Amino acid sequence: MNPWIFFPAIGAVIGYFTNFLAVKMIFRPRSPFMGVQGLIPRRRRDLAEKIGETVSTHLVTKEDLLKQFPMEELEKMFSEIVGQKVDDFIDQKFMSFNPMIAAFLTDDLRKKIRNGVIEKMQEILPEVEDKLLSGIEKIDMRALVTEKIQGFDVQKLEDIILAICKKELRAIEILGGVLGALVGLIQYWLVSQNYIDI
Repeated sequence: MNPWIFFPAIGAVIGYFTNFLAVKMIFRPRSPFMGVQGLIPRRRRDLAEKIGETVSTHLVTKEDLLKQFPMEELEKMFSEIVGQKVDDFIDQKFMSFNPMIAAFLTDDLRKKIRNGVIEKMQEILPEVEDKLLSGIEKIDMRALVTEKIQGFDVQKLEDIILAICKKELRAIEILGGVLGALVGLIQYWLVSQNYIDI
């Protein structure tokens, strides 16, 4: 075989295989085997803690969560829910209790009852809002994310990582083959020029 092909071909195979093996060893072996374990299974706890810290400090902070609950929208939603519940109560309970009441319960009176209840309920809304904000502020995002990731089995964690960077890991394998071929080519050139002996 032509040495200009043979040396790069051997270098490409070795380069590709070593990078392929290195990528696989990120995830495998999943359990310790002769003192060796994949990087992700071995460092899963550290990875989970680091992701939890990153998410809680840079991606989704408590302030971000609070912004998702604009008080004006909560008040509007609260009024709509209470209004619907009052209407349901009047239709299902109040009217069925005494059908004669229907003759006296005009739309105006019904509206006054509805608005009166909503008004009273809105008086306690600030307290509800305070409880909601207090609850959000107590959420430990870091611990929540860390616990969630630690709960993943290794296969699921591997699937998530591969879904994110499969192309990049494949490129690393191919780059190993390309660099191996280049090293083989340079090596043969050095040998053919009598710069090195093999």
